[in-house]
Amino acid sequence: MDAQRIAGEVEALERAAEWEPARAACARAFTAAAAAADVREMARATRGAARMLCKLGLLDEAEEQAELSREIAARAGLALEAARAVNILGNIRHVAGGLHQAAELYEEALEQARQVRDDELIGLACANLGVVANIRGDLRAAFAYYLESIAAAVRTGDVQASVLGYNNLGLLAADQREWMQADLLFHRALELAEQADETTVISTLLLNRAEPLIHVGDLELAGEVLDRAEAMAQEIENARDLAEVARFRALLARRRGDDAEAAQQLGRSLLLATRGGFRLERAEALEQLALLHYDAGRMDDARAHVAEACAEFFAAGAARDCQRLRELAAAWSPAPEEEDASATVPADPGVAGAA
Repeated sequence: MDAQRIAGEVEALERAAEWEPARAACARAFTAAAAAADVREMARATRGAARMLCKLGLLDEAEEQAELSREIAARAGLALEAARAVNILGNIRHVAGGLHQAAELYEEALEQARQVRDDELIGLACANLGVVANIRGDLRAAFAYYLESIAAAVRTGDVQASVLGYNNLGLLAADQREWMQADLLFHRALELAEQADETTVISTLLLNRAEPLIHVGDLELAGEVLDRAEAMAQEIENARDLAEVARFRALLARRRGDDAEAAQQLGRSLLLATRGGFRLERAEALEQLALLHYDAGRMDDARAHVAEACAEFFAAGAARDCQRLRELAAAWSPAPEEEDASATVPADPGVAGAA
């Protein structure tokens, strides 16, 4: 079987979220390409292996394969293949929490994609840069990148890229608390993904849609969406999505007045995010725990959790979220007279930790 035919097998496995079999197929594709001295397919096979390893959470191995792909392509003068490897390197650094490094790699990939006029890579790199700008709080830049990514997708007829574009615009609307608009955009992205059988992104789209549904008050549909997302995340063992499912279940529980269930779900979300090293997801779970403590009157716990969440957002490069929590922490700081009273009046051991 030649490398190009195996590449088709890899694509089918990737769409079905079969990461380990897809990685094995990439290895076979590389062997076939090397036997045929097909350098382009060698670069593609190693790039594919990097994508699968990243999905499996094996980031060091993923980076090695992506660097190998870039080296193979660069030595052969294959500018587009090298640029695609750079974009994958950006994905890996992004997942690892290196937002600044990821942004530099995405910018390099976009510059190279524009030089060779490859709309597919232009769309991918712009979508990635839009996500980075969104995290950093530069919403105007994020909007511009997302629109350019959708325009590139339209030019190529790439449904997957269109799905990504609508999803990213939905995230931007959600960040601006435009919940109805966000729900419409996520719903459109889901329609396109399901029509094209884009299994790998449906779980994430379902998760993204859950929050707007909760905020507009459609709690029953939000619960159904989370059930679907959780089942899909469990099937492919996606710890990041499972952490998000638990966080949104906590938000749903709070809207229903069940703070005990909310606390349990947030604990699960925090555990999954911590084990997986997912800084943003950990920060979001900590923020929700802080709000839960605040509403229950547990101010020391609330302040501690909001400070920790702020530190995690800062480490992840989420400047806007970090600033928002700094303002929240300042608002929650005790007044000077409260500090004086706590210093002079002994605490009553009978009410310590009472809600």
